[in-house]
Amino acid sequence: MPDEKPTTAVHENTREMVKEARVKVGELRDAEDLTPKQMNLVDTAYALLVDLEDLLVLANLKASVERLQDKADQLGTINANLKKSVGKLKKVAKDVGDAAKAVGVLVEIVAKASAAGLL
Repeated sequence: MPDEKPTTAVHENTREMVKEARVKVGELRDAEDLTPKQMNLVDTAYALLVDLEDLLVLANLKASVERLQDKADQLGTINANLKKSVGKLKKVAKDVGDAAKAVGVLVEIVAKASAAGLL
């Protein structure tokens, strides 16, 4: 994916900007000199920024699932090739296989949680 790094950088920059705005708006929630109407606007902005932050984290997780699955598949292929080797590589092959299985389980859990609306 040639565009992955620029997209990731933009995503992280946006997430950081939303977080900074949420923190600053959160500080306003303690201000005593705001009218009820102003406080309502501040509370609404804060809630929206929290939602945006959550959505950006979720988007990042969903994008990561595909990359995690790809890496797990690559580990599986390497593991199959390692098993063909002898001696010291057999132990490494078992460890790599265990890691590939663990990542596969993680991918399934995140995908199911995402599909269920938990993420």
